[in-house]
Amino acid sequence: MAVSKIFYLSENRGKGNGHQYLYSSIKYILNAIKTEGKYVSAINCLPNLEMSYQQMIDTKKAYEKLDGRQGYHLIISFPKDFEDKELGFEIIREFVGEYLCAEYNRKWSRH
Repeated sequence: MAVSKIFYLSENRGKGNGHQYLYSSIKYILNAIKTEGKYVSAINCLPNLEMSYQQMIDTKKAYEKLDGRQGYHLIISFPKDFEDKELGFEIIREFVGEYLCAEYNRKWSRH
């Protein structure tokens, strides 16, 4: 059975860039070693780290939501014996499509 966790990304107050957690989360999601360079996708979000981050910041500016909660980081953990990477990636894609608002910038990967 898979286990799901949802974390919110805080604004990192008083530590320089208030959006550092958002940037770090995108960087982690896109880690080419963990994703094998292929288990990454997105909706309403550009492909690379810098463009994804800037697009998310631009969206936050458009909605005047630069402060406070910066985003969410969802983790779906599969059992250790679950080895079908393609199926795991498809399950994550379906979850994102069904449970995350269509207007959000969404980026996901399979590690």
